[in-house]
Amino acid sequence: MNLVLACGACGAVYRCLDTDGDVDLLVGNRSEYWPDKYRCPSCDHPVVGQPEEALPRGLQNTTVRDLTPQELLAALGGFGLPEERDCSYERVVELLGRGVKCVRGRDVPNTGRCIIHQVELKDGTRLYLGASSHGAVVYRITEPHNYAKKVLDAASTG
Repeated sequence: MNLVLACGACGAVYRCLDTDGDVDLLVGNRSEYWPDKYRCPSCDHPVVGQPEEALPRGLQNTTVRDLTPQELLAALGGFGLPEERDCSYERVVELLGRGVKCVRGRDVPNTGRCIIHQVELKDGTRLYLGASSHGAVVYRITEPHNYAKKVLDAASTG
């Protein structure tokens, strides 16, 4: 069964292709997400999983993003879509040159230290940080949603 997530908030539609039978166990009807514990990989809005056959007719003409079960599982776990995982040092340095708008995190009580979860740049790009034995790691970079660009891109390819 191919699984479909259609987001009513941002309009993204994701199809998880069942090429090797992993869909049901990892992200489908035998997973912890089924049927209504999914979050949109693009905007984090709650979405409901459904078999591809149940996709409403109005969405059948929408651009659908195909993912493997492993890619969808990583996205649902907060690790981002495949293109959001290009977090090389060179890219991070270039992005930080755009200027920082805000930093999201929290203080660690009674230590004089803080935890930084995310850095948001002036253009809306977000860098997500985690810990590693070597220091802070950037594990996901999201670009801001540009609905006008999305519509223009779809019109130019259609």
